[in-house]
Amino acid sequence: MLIGSKEIFGIQFEITQISQKSILWGKISLWVDNKFIGKYDEETMISVFNCTLFDIRHSNKNISNDLSLLELIRSRDIDALQEREDSFYILQLGETFDGFRLSIVYNMDKVVFCWELDKRRMKDHIGYPEGVQLGVVDKNIFNAVVDEYIGNLPKVKLYFAP
Repeated sequence: MLIGSKEIFGIQFEITQISQKSILWGKISLWVDNKFIGKYDEETMISVFNCTLFDIRHSNKNISNDLSLLELIRSRDIDALQEREDSFYILQLGETFDGFRLSIVYNMDKVVFCWELDKRRMKDHIGYPEGVQLGVVDKNIFNAVVDEYIGNLPKVKLYFAP
């Protein structure tokens, strides 16, 4: 199932099982600006992804006046961006996202995705663009997609935490 769109922002997922401890397993990837992030054909623990996504969705961080961070985004310096801990999230999403380094900056009105596929993994993703990728999504679109995604998850007791 795809929530949102591949062209702007989307979450593609399929729940394959729910463990006895209410942990969701399945396939998942993100779509930003017609580029996928994650290897959809690998099964992973979606509950970990949900925790991080929920935190981002409900963040109160505001970087609109942080010129140094905005400059890092413009320069696509993902190494320097990932050294900062004050205004962004690094998603650790399990095996599905191995090989992808991803940072998300959640601003007052935009969500900025900055990611790169490790060169050693390029053979697994023939035709994927090299180098640091950047995608900007309107915060309202991001929030609507995340809310719809969460609304489509099976209702289990603890689906946000393993």
